Amino acid sequence: MSLLDNGAFAAKESSRHQYAIKPVITNQTMCNKQIQVVLLQSQQYTQILYQTMKHIHQDRDLLLEALLKWCGFFHGANTIDDRGGGNSKRGALAAFLTILPPKLGTRALLELFHDGNYLDLLEFPSPLGGSREIESKAVATVKGNDQHTALGSLEGDLAPFSLNDHEEGEQDMLSPNETEIQTGDGSNDALLQKLLAEHGLEDDCPLPTDDYSRALLWKYCLSVAGASWHAASHLVESENEHHADVAINWGGGRHHAHAGKAGGFCYVNDIVLAIKRLLQSQSVDASGTLAPSRVLYIDIDIHHCDGVQQAFYSTDRVMTASFHRNSPGFFPATSGFVREKGEIDTAGFGYNLNVPLPTGIDDVTFIQMYRKMVFGLVSSFDPNFIVLCVGADGLEGDALVTGKLHSTDHSSTGEGWSLSPEGLAECVRITSSLCAGLSEEMICTRPMKEEKKDNQPDETPSDCSHPETKATPDSRESFQVGKRRKLLVLGGGGYTPTETARANLLCTAAACEGARSGLLWSELPKDIPSHDYFPRYGPLFELVSEAKKQDIWNSYDAQSSAITPCNVETKDSTSPFFDRHALQQGIHAIELSCLFIDRQRKKAANSSISFNSYSEPNDRDDDIWVEDTRRKKRSSQGGRRRKKKKEV
Repeated sequence: MSLLDNGAFAAKESSRHQYAIKPVITNQTMCNKQIQVVLLQSQQYTQILYQTMKHIHQDRDLLLEALLKWCGFFHGANTIDDRGGGNSKRGALAAFLTILPPKLGTRALLELFHDGNYLDLLEFPSPLGGSREIESKAVATVKGNDQHTALGSLEGDLAPFSLNDHEEGEQDMLSPNETEIQTGDGSNDALLQKLLAEHGLEDDCPLPTDDYSRALLWKYCLSVAGASWHAASHLVESENEHHADVAINWGGGRHHAHAGKAGGFCYVNDIVLAIKRLLQSQSVDASGTLAPSRVLYIDIDIHHCDGVQQAFYSTDRVMTASFHRNSPGFFPATSGFVREKGEIDTAGFGYNLNVPLPTGIDDVTFIQMYRKMVFGLVSSFDPNFIVLCVGADGLEGDALVTGKLHSTDHSSTGEGWSLSPEGLAECVRITSSLCAGLSEEMICTRPMKEEKKDNQPDETPSDCSHPETKATPDSRESFQVGKRRKLLVLGGGGYTPTETARANLLCTAAACEGARSGLLWSELPKDIPSHDYFPRYGPLFELVSEAKKQDIWNSYDAQSSAITPCNVETKDSTSPFFDRHALQQGIHAIELSCLFIDRQRKKAANSSISFNSYSEPNDRDDDIWVEDTRRKKRSSQGGRRRKKKKEV
């Protein structure tokens, strides 16, 4: 029987079962009943993302929303609407998955990281035409797309632009009238352009020229930041009705934005804000006492996370680790080097890890490197939270990385990776399972189900900790004693819409693996469901590639967990672009980082020193959600409203 009631999301009556998530009879839900996953998503949020960033992301957000719908995630999960109500029928995924509309942030939220002068340039009140004018323009921009009319989606979200209206008598650096791009005075225009350049609001992050686009950009900044803060809040607040062990926000991952400067299509850094929210919490350490929480941030976007690195460069409570490309002219050109290990003479020295990877790296090699890093850092750093930025621009043939985004020729920059959506999803699956308390031996193994003959019926496995892996005598015990951690999954780059949407869909299933093992590789449909975007996925129309899946599983059979430059193989190892020395450097950097952190932790255990060199003000959510209309006067410089506490 299909898990989708009445075949609501099936393309045709005869093919309902083909696209449904197939039921699996296991005790997995009972064993992991406390593991909950929250996906921050709504039609309004999708429209904000699409309308604002379609010039670079195209329609990837619309494609992802369609895949989530037609693969059964919306109908199978527990859905919460904007008014707090839920669905009346609980689907097959509702035991652990909740679809939650993200909250809209405020300027007060952005000021927890961003400079006030920079926000003065971004902030723009509602146009004089009001919400109806915005609705009509939004509808015009998506004319011809019957599935996603902006009228219903944007009516509620674009209305409250006036929440940050300037107080009477308050003098900002530049008022809305003074920040118009089109000015009659040439000197003022030159001054403005210089100011915009200083804050990165040009080239890849331009400031729009019309009122509607300016207002929409500000709404986008509040939406993305609010969604990631909202996701992090659900990980921290265990007493919350919709508390989560895993939270997902595919609209987030804006890792290039700095406190006072935009860059790399990123206007606000939602990652930094989310991590700041996690740092407000305390966790029980090994001795049973409360201690400041630690966050492991992992970035697998092909571009270096320069904004996040800079934000936490001097603290030992955030371990920043990044896989990326680093070569002359590749963005960002001024960061991402192995030598960047943290601010010297601060507690943060040694808590920053950069691992540049060579061009052409494939799934098997990438996953081996990822295993080396994630299991090593979790063992040495022992984080309470893991934040994972899953950029999809490392996929093979990405339009931006290969230089084909705005070109009709077939030229290539030669800088890309050769990853697949399945490879990225496997990294997410590993992380989700690790956060659920499973060991590396239990996670990185071929599922036992695949060793059966096709004509043999499936049996309910006796070991509930991992229903599709080979059970060992101590597998249940090792699952129960494994430490559990909270996981926040964010999006990132990705400029080939269909591949990015497919990758994010697979990663959504992978993020649920801690709660329902087998969802990624066994329960998703093999082919793209039939829907209006179906022709875009040709000629293969695969949702899950069997060949890619087998390559990953074969690597678990052939490779040990001890990866070295000698046993790393890749299909492009003979390519002139492939740099084996880069892999050797990366492995060496990972090993040194893990060794250093492990020694620092042991040293701290033998003294009164603890991971508390960085403190966050415990800001109430009342101050950062859009529902709060109380006003606080900004400083004369337009800077932050809250001063950081002195370092302990």
